[in-house]
Amino acid sequence: MIYAKLQISAPTGEVTTSSGRHRVSGRLSVLDDSVRRHGFDTVQLCFRGVIASCIGQKTCLEDIITLTDIKAAGDFRPHMISSQKYSTKGHYVDFFFQLPTHASPATGLIKTLPLTTIVEGSTSVTHSTAMNDRQVIQGECEVSYWIEAQFRSRGEQVGSLNQPVRISAIYPDLQLSLSHGEPLTIQASPDLLTRCKLQKCPTLSVSMYEPNITTKRDPGTAKRQISIPIAVAIDWQELPRGNDHFDSRQSFKCSVEAKWLVKDRFSIAPVRGKDRILLRGEVIHRTSMASAQKSNILFRPLPLYDDPNMKKGVHKRASYIGASELELCVPSAISQPSLCWNHFSRAYALELSLTFQNLQGASKYKVHSVIPVSVATQDVSVEKQKDEAILSIVESELDGFDGEELAVDQRDMPEPPNQGQRLTTRTPPPAYFR
Repeated sequence: MIYAKLQISAPTGEVTTSSGRHRVSGRLSVLDDSVRRHGFDTVQLCFRGVIASCIGQKTCLEDIITLTDIKAAGDFRPHMISSQKYSTKGHYVDFFFQLPTHASPATGLIKTLPLTTIVEGSTSVTHSTAMNDRQVIQGECEVSYWIEAQFRSRGEQVGSLNQPVRISAIYPDLQLSLSHGEPLTIQASPDLLTRCKLQKCPTLSVSMYEPNITTKRDPGTAKRQISIPIAVAIDWQELPRGNDHFDSRQSFKCSVEAKWLVKDRFSIAPVRGKDRILLRGEVIHRTSMASAQKSNILFRPLPLYDDPNMKKGVHKRASYIGASELELCVPSAISQPSLCWNHFSRAYALELSLTFQNLQGASKYKVHSVIPVSVATQDVSVEKQKDEAILSIVESELDGFDGEELAVDQRDMPEPPNQGQRLTTRTPPPAYFR
């Protein structure tokens, strides 16, 4: 019988390496009697992470990462274990694991390490053709990490114990790409009153293109912010006579309502390409709104002088262009890159509602669009690992040392992750941003 305790360091005990990576450290202590009786000769320490997806009565597991370290019995150092009740002799060994931001599962693809997460949702299943014969099935998906110590003697496992590790924020610097990094142009529509009157009004389009938007922290509030460049193109097919059309020296206002959306998907069947379509009882989709923000921005339209249709003194076609920036706060719910694992995925979207007002000579225009947002780490190279990390770790109870009997717990460990690099391609931007 082996009595031992596994202790995980508090967040203040983390150490940053020269490469910028953080490591989680801990201490394994055993009683002196277990060492003197040669109860074990080696200890295999494992940092493990899994995705547990449960829908109804069915559950599946997906391995995320496994890091291992071997400690021999001779590596343990003697020390005194003291408590309010008694003091006794013991031995301890310190260890640490460098925490990566990417992992390679059995498929060999490099994937982003998800944070500790619990997602709940529900789906409905119809058992017959009757409309009211629907059963609501609850589901839950949990991403969890822990450190496990396996005691071995002559090659056989004689006991194990573990402690959970909570990873809450290892991606302080993220890059956002709207519409998967491709140029996005949205046609605005005039209000209903103008369309009913068949009033002649210009065409207005909104263009956004910024493949890599880096989040920045506000020094005062410590909140992350981004700036999205927006270009507005106004095209008069036929200029109105008199003073009905707007003056390019005046700015017009745009009211913005932005909603950040988080889209989660978890399933009990692996998602591998389009070979198989998941059934309703095998997958749950959940969309939640992370935050809603409102702001106003100003645009000053400038004539597009290189337009051959624009001529002075002639009431023909004229084009104008205006540019501005939209400042948005990034909510805490967007604290990790986009994920795509077999049993769990997370995507993001930005729902924008733009209302253009004070546009002289034209009516009110509105734009509404749900734009997919790709979130990635600032440095996609897995080998350099220059992201800073902040770990929130569940620390074990340290008051007293009554000992804990270890139970044999055999587990199959996946292979250690490989390293790689992700390549991306970008579409050239439109003429507004050149």
